[in-house]
Amino acid sequence: MDERRPPPYAPNAYSNIEVPQPMERLAPAPSPPSFHPPSAPKVLPTAREPNPPRSSSNVSMPPPYPAKYVPSVPFPFMSGYLEKSTGDHTAPLKSQSWSKKYVEVSDGTLRFFTLREEREDTGVVVPLSESFVSVQAKRIIRLESKTGIRIFRAQSESRAYHWVLTISRYCLVAPTAEGFCKKLSGGKNVMEDRYLRLHADGILSWFKSEKEDADCRGSIQVRGERISIDPSKSHVLLVQTKERRYMFELIDAFECNQWYAVTSWHSHRRPLENTAIAVRNKGSVSRN
Repeated sequence: MDERRPPPYAPNAYSNIEVPQPMERLAPAPSPPSFHPPSAPKVLPTAREPNPPRSSSNVSMPPPYPAKYVPSVPFPFMSGYLEKSTGDHTAPLKSQSWSKKYVEVSDGTLRFFTLREEREDTGVVVPLSESFVSVQAKRIIRLESKTGIRIFRAQSESRAYHWVLTISRYCLVAPTAEGFCKKLSGGKNVMEDRYLRLHADGILSWFKSEKEDADCRGSIQVRGERISIDPSKSHVLLVQTKERRYMFELIDAFECNQWYAVTSWHSHRRPLENTAIAVRNKGSVSRN
């Protein structure tokens, strides 16, 4: 046996051999000092601007980005057959005589002819810029202008509203209003919560709630009636008819003035003999 090499089973054969230890992790090297002092502003790199397009005095260059196109809203146009009243407009609708007319609404005017084939002619022209349009009954369209009052009857209630919607784009629409109030009850003599609704035909109705299917508790026609504000209470609106005086208490004086302005606009117009809603008053009060 070679004495220079110990046997493999010797437990302390390599005890005198030094095992190398792992190297310690060195600390990171300090960063070099900044080139700019702390007080110096930082200089950011800028992108290179492109060269401007070449142009001459007789050549116009288009803009780099086209302008945004905003389409204009065209005014509506409507044509069709309506029945026009030929008698006195103050007469009841049931006693009116009607004549079929071909009607066109366009370019701020309303024209009507006897036949559609006559539309190339001028016909009867009604300017709409200073006219008022409203729905007098379920199928009745009322047009008031400086040249007179014209009443038309449509085939159905929905068609009448389509005509009014088209005409209203060119002319003035009768003012309307809605809101809460307290109304003085005639029988109980107490103030009750009500929801007021003033229609375009000058009919003032009050309901128990603001729901569409709420029962109507009463209606009056303010056309031809006297409208005023209570001198002692600036938030109370008064409507005087031949039968009685109606009192509506609003939330404040500002809202009461708004209701006064809207109802006064209708009160200066002649009462309607036939209304779409049953009203309690038919006549008007003298203004003398």
